[in-house]
Amino acid sequence: MTFTRQAFRGTLTVFNGNEDTPMRDVKLTLRVNNTEGDIATANEFQVGLESIDGFNGKAELGAGWELAPGATGKATILYIPTKHAAPTEPTDYVFSGSLSYTDPYNGLTATREIYPRNADGEPHPRPQADILHAARRLR
Repeated sequence: MTFTRQAFRGTLTVFNGNEDTPMRDVKLTLRVNNTEGDIATANEFQVGLESIDGFNGKAELGAGWELAPGATGKATILYIPTKHAAPTEPTDYVFSGSLSYTDPYNGLTATREIYPRNADGEPHPRPQADILHAARRLR
């Protein structure tokens, strides 16, 4: 029997430089694409908010958090590849997204792109029973 699962974390840290007004409606939108530009779905990756610290609001992606004046907020995202992320060979993925919020200085909605990061997905080991079953079919 083989059991393995690898995940990685993405961390976003935001500082509200305004000393009088909170940042409102802070939303994080995340994207995972393969290098051909195709969007990865929940079939390839489970993406979830692991924790938030310093933000006020529901601990959900896209919930619209608030960040107090002069405060720092940190969101930690957990990316878990499924066996479909790289079924037979390593597959490269690009992780990106955007951050939007109501600017505390002018009240307008601001959107900032998150710098894309590349990571490769490695095939999951196949359980021994699957390997034996495949070998029997080849005989």
